[in-house]
Amino acid sequence: MTTGDKKSVKLGHQLFVKGLPRHWQHDDLFNQFSKFGTVVSCKVSVDGTYTSRGYGFVEMDSEANA
Repeated sequence: MTTGDKKSVKLGHQLFVKGLPRHWQHDDLFNQFSKFGTVVSCKVSVDGTYTSRGYGFVEMDSEANA
């Protein structure tokens, strides 16, 4: 499953997304996935300097949207 050039793996209603740009933050991930349905939660994993580690998690409201 892909969203643009990003890769994601479906885990129920939760998606593991890798290949995120290093400058992405929570809002960027939220805005990208809200195009596909209601985002319940999302998080970009960051290092000690608050720079993206290149992956994150998105939880959608339904399995169909995920």
